[in-house]
Amino acid sequence: MPGKWVRTALAVAAATVLLPAPANAATPCPFPGPLCLYDGPSFTGTVFTASALNPATGVCVDLTAHGWGGGRVKSAINRNTKTAVLYNSTNCTLSGPFQYIFPNQLVSPVGLTANSAYVY
Repeated sequence: MPGKWVRTALAVAAATVLLPAPANAATPCPFPGPLCLYDGPSFTGTVFTASALNPATGVCVDLTAHGWGGGRVKSAINRNTKTAVLYNSTNCTLSGPFQYIFPNQLVSPVGLTANSAYVY
């Protein structure tokens, strides 16, 4: 069984996609299952999607490693049936502020500087 960091790297590499934001604002984040993060308010701009290869266990995604930390995330949509969590830390620890994004919840503006996200 691979270690935690190998699973994380595989999950991030296989499940993270950068796409332009959907043209139709009535259906933001049209992808089933991921956490969609936007660099614009109200689900505009570029979208970063993240989901785990193994949805049963979830995975921590270091947003800074993908150029999405330091306040880039302005809005978020969780299209998963499980709660995602945004963290101020880069390793999904409770050493700083965090914010829940509940299933099918749309959040704008995001209430913290997100540097990592725990997704399923």
